[in-house]
Amino acid sequence: MEKDKKGNRVEKLKKKKSRPGSKRSQNRDVALIIDLESTCWMGPPPEGMHNEIIEFGIAGVDYTTKEIIFKESIIVKPLSSEISSFCTKLTTIDQKLIDEEGVTFEEACNILRTKFKSKDRIWLSWGEYDKTQVQKDCDLRGVENPFGRVHFNLKPLFSFAMGIHKDLSVAGALNHLNIPFEGTAHRGVDDAYNT
Repeated sequence: MEKDKKGNRVEKLKKKKSRPGSKRSQNRDVALIIDLESTCWMGPPPEGMHNEIIEFGIAGVDYTTKEIIFKESIIVKPLSSEISSFCTKLTTIDQKLIDEEGVTFEEACNILRTKFKSKDRIWLSWGEYDKTQVQKDCDLRGVENPFGRVHFNLKPLFSFAMGIHKDLSVAGALNHLNIPFEGTAHRGVDDAYNT
């Protein structure tokens, strides 16, 4: 035991060594707003199919000015599910778009990590679905989650800030603020931008 200047005994705490990669500091330059679109059906999925991410919509918000500085879409090829006519009606994403622009889920995660620095930036979404579905697809494929540990679900935060006792959709929140929705609803890139 050591003693302080007054002669009191003090136990010196050992500094914990941090493991490489255990805690990443979050960049405070751009916040990523993420909205996913996934395969979907009018009723339950057909045999052998399940919800899979088919679009990562990304909007970058400048940390200081709070202005949207970019928006982008990453189209993803589903592994075992087909794009249903219901899904195309809802999202406008069809098999032709998937075939022409789609990348594998693994490639999409790599783009998120390298181009958008998703591991090192906070990310936000409207609801928990996006966070949960990303993890499900990562688990299914044995891929590391491309996002960092800091995630904010904006839906209940908006309700709290506005004093509303129920959660609203993105469109409902924009309507509450008298702001028109820009783009196509249920397209990840436009939903992320409007969030």
